[in-house]
Amino acid sequence: MRTMHLPSAPRVSVVVPLYQKGLYLARALESIFQQTIEDLEVIVVDDGSTDDGPKVLREIKDARLVVHRQDRQGVSVARNRGVSLARAPWVAFLDADDEWLPVFLESTLRIAETCPGVSAVFSNLWDHAARRALLSRVDRHGPLVRDYFATLVTNDGIGMSSSSVVVSKAHLIACGAFANHVRHYEDMDLWARLAWTGEVGFCEESLGIYHSEASYSASTFPCAPTETLA
Repeated sequence: MRTMHLPSAPRVSVVVPLYQKGLYLARALESIFQQTIEDLEVIVVDDGSTDDGPKVLREIKDARLVVHRQDRQGVSVARNRGVSLARAPWVAFLDADDEWLPVFLESTLRIAETCPGVSAVFSNLWDHAARRALLSRVDRHGPLVRDYFATLVTNDGIGMSSSSVVVSKAHLIACGAFANHVRHYEDMDLWARLAWTGEVGFCEESLGIYHSEASYSASTFPCAPTETLA
């Protein structure tokens, strides 16, 4: 594990789970380092990659990068490990084959830090292959979602995404984080628990870009042992 500690806790920690996506990793990391907010740390959890991902990481000299390497345990364990290492009160997630627009963190944190009781804030997400936004309509009162579960119904089961959300670390840990035993849609399970226990904010703009060209899905893993966050 390579750790370069900053003198004080950052404003936000960005967790990137990595497995066999070395071809796209530099794009994802560049989109993080180009954010208009610079007070951040980037935690890449390499979940046993055997491709060029580790080489890409070795070539990055930015002191805000933290790399944790582990044997293959699945994306939920990887994300939970990243959360346990996070030093900021807010945690954002980005899959290694996706990317953000430069104002993603600035826009989501503006809501997160000014709305008491918010457990998560998410933005719309641009589907690169389909050339459209993933969410068609989200009913809001100001920046807050009126009914997250109604949003899922309206958008064919789509709501928060693991590449377009910022969450309260305290709320995330309190509701159990990512369920390591869930084989599919493990992130949707967590978003539902966060929405059930706190307010959820939304940015209508598509501030993230979802790419589906990677041949291996981040969530494809049979089952992982349970891990408790520190």
